[in-house]
Amino acid sequence: MTRLCVPTLKTWLRLFLLERALSPSSAKAYATAVNSFLKWSGQGTTVQQAADSLSGFVAWRIATGSPYTTFFYRRALLTILRQAEDRGLCVIPRKVRGVRLPALQPKGFSDAEIRMLLCFADPWQRAAILLVRCAAPRRGDVFRVRWSQVSPTGVLRFIMNKPGERHAVQLWPEVIAACEAIRCPGDERLISWPTTMSNWHKRWERLGRRAGVDVNGRGLQAIRRTTSSLVAKEKGDYAAAKLLGHSPASGVLVFQKFYRVGEIVDEIAPQPPPLEFP
Repeated sequence: MTRLCVPTLKTWLRLFLLERALSPSSAKAYATAVNSFLKWSGQGTTVQQAADSLSGFVAWRIATGSPYTTFFYRRALLTILRQAEDRGLCVIPRKVRGVRLPALQPKGFSDAEIRMLLCFADPWQRAAILLVRCAAPRRGDVFRVRWSQVSPTGVLRFIMNKPGERHAVQLWPEVIAACEAIRCPGDERLISWPTTMSNWHKRWERLGRRAGVDVNGRGLQAIRRTTSSLVAKEKGDYAAAKLLGHSPASGVLVFQKFYRVGEIVDEIAPQPPPLEFP
């Protein structure tokens, strides 16, 4: 097969994104994967050269980076290259090195840790923690839901950003009070965070240090896992999946694989029967 013009991977990425009409977050994810690859291979790498050297890139990433990041980079690059292959621009080798992911160990927070975070949280952090501990929204929805979506009885009804499904959950009075405390004129969001998300992450790390709680790798998503795991403990896995907004068909499996956490509540350790003293 004769190829008159084989584009560079960077050029093909632009065409790929134009044709797919992806959301900004998805487009950024593809671009991040390509940029990481090009830092390793060189900016002028063609799609065929990228296809030929993808296994080498995966091996390098496994040795130097997170296996989860490597897994998603590999999947994104294969998606881009497969579309180029469909256009006759490259041929992907029959075998491309895979990524073996370690067993997932979802992280949550104990009740005591949540209480400590609330003790040292600023008003915005307090409102966000309570909202997620009560209703388990995704982080993107935490900073998107509005007062107009809260009924007079305190029911929050909104369309979840990721699955696009309608969702309704009863808010605790403490959640509404915390959100009222930070309500800002002209900003109808429940969590009217006034600055950037990068600053949120920095402030979250400071909160962990103040509270004496290890928040490394544990943010609002970990609180979401905690909430759903507590619901599962009381009402079963299906109820937890429903709270998370996952589809009935696969929601329970998703919860069990990615959300269920182990030691999340302060329980007394099991003990043997007491000794009988004479």
